[in-house]
Amino acid sequence: MKKNFTFLMMMLSASVGVSAKIVETTLWEDTYTDGVELNSETVAALEAGNVLRVYVTVPEGGANFKIVYKGDSNGWKETTIPSINNQWPWVNGGETYKDFTLTDEDITALAGMNIYLYEGENSTINKVSKLVENPNIVEVVIGTDGICTWSCDKKLNFAGTGITAYYASAVSMGQVTLTSTETTWDWQGYILTGETGTYDVPVAIEADYPSKNYLQQCVNGSSVAASTEGTYHYIFAKNSSGDIAFYKLTAEHSLGAKKAYLETDVDITPTTEAKGVSLFFSDEETGISTVQVSAQDDAIYTLSGVRVSNPTRGLYIVGGRKVFLK
Repeated sequence: MKKNFTFLMMMLSASVGVSAKIVETTLWEDTYTDGVELNSETVAALEAGNVLRVYVTVPEGGANFKIVYKGDSNGWKETTIPSINNQWPWVNGGETYKDFTLTDEDITALAGMNIYLYEGENSTINKVSKLVENPNIVEVVIGTDGICTWSCDKKLNFAGTGITAYYASAVSMGQVTLTSTETTWDWQGYILTGETGTYDVPVAIEADYPSKNYLQQCVNGSSVAASTEGTYHYIFAKNSSGDIAFYKLTAEHSLGAKKAYLETDVDITPTTEAKGVSLFFSDEETGISTVQVSAQDDAIYTLSGVRVSNPTRGLYIVGGRKVFLK
């Protein structure tokens, strides 16, 4: 039973991801069996921190891939660019790519130069791109459960994104109360709800700091200790019936990055067989709570207000209440 519970926790914790928004700009795209030249004007647009990505197709059996030369009016020579190896190590056959993160030393070495990307024998270069991290956007992925815990090292503004963020403002026996907020504080734990998808969420200059929040951040990932007298830890998970709730940790648990867990100074584990601490969304006029129900005659809507006839498992509005449908 413990093994099954651990597996279910892993499934739920994998339902959200968060990372900086990466913008990919194509510098060259074709199929070339000799080599690709990027002229000095294109090279001059590269900056330290940019990633130069080279997409290639390598023949079956693999190949060593001589990747970069540089040159000026005096001709070509093998690169001495610090971050780009002259020889690409042995690459297995098939379509793949190689990333080079450019440093200040690279940019200095490339000043005024063309660069030439040369494929290995019978290999082809398909595309060359520049990847740049946008520091003002965080990409958030909501999985099929429609709800998850999360934390981040940046303040974010969720207004108008399609995601609702909540912090745990109160706890009682068998229940945690969630209060919504449009902005989230850095290094705080939250609950997110939304339809399955990938969202671009802008970084906020200011954010609302929760006066009381029982959710603890796990921005970098860490081990969460087992519950002890006076310090009780709960992990957001599914039980074997598919019910989503907080479950008390009785053993140390490794929690992934960008997640959150519940911490209380009293044991709020319910006496029910499921042992799950349910959620109560306090800010809804209709008194929304996470009741486990089967679809009945009441109209069923997605969180964005779209009526559905055959809902899958997830978070919906049923009869004016937000519920998890099995």
